[in-house]
Amino acid sequence: IENNQDLFLKWLEIAANNDSPVAQANLCRFYIKCQDKKNLAKDFGTKSANAGCHLGIWHLARFYKAEKNYEEEKNLLIKLAENGCKSALVRLGIILKRKKEFSEAFQKFKEAADRKSKRGIYHCGLELINGKLTSKNVDEGLRLLNDAADFGYIKAINKLIDIYKNGVDGVEKNLDMANQY
Repeated sequence: IENNQDLFLKWLEIAANNDSPVAQANLCRFYIKCQDKKNLAKDFGTKSANAGCHLGIWHLARFYKAEKNYEEEKNLLIKLAENGCKSALVRLGIILKRKKEFSEAFQKFKEAADRKSKRGIYHCGLELINGKLTSKNVDEGLRLLNDAADFGYIKAINKLIDIYKNGVDGVEKNLDMANQY
């Protein structure tokens, strides 16, 4: 089968123009990266989101992130989080951390972690080790990073290697542990 992006987009646009929310969401995702198609990204994302498509809401939030309209992004992510989207909880945590709303940021990471989000588990562990968003608890932070690594989350694996290779406040350098990861 030939990889023909133009043909794929043609059929995706036909489906989107026939009110397929998933096709609209995917076009939003694709057009976010196209400088001359930003309006189409927003239009298709809005149509999909208005149809209640969670994928459309997610990609419309990504559109607003790309446009640096973090308030609109946050509003859409809240809607997704209320419907159980773990990735939205993590992204909200990142936004709240950037706004220096530390307690709320950690709470979003914890909620995602409690729902078994490997990214949420990673962020909780990292913040417990750093002690910036919550009380420092290195042992619990390492346990959570290890849990995220067990889920195959590469950032957690790399962080554990770095921690044991270099040592951090509260964790001594241990090359044997670093090599286990």
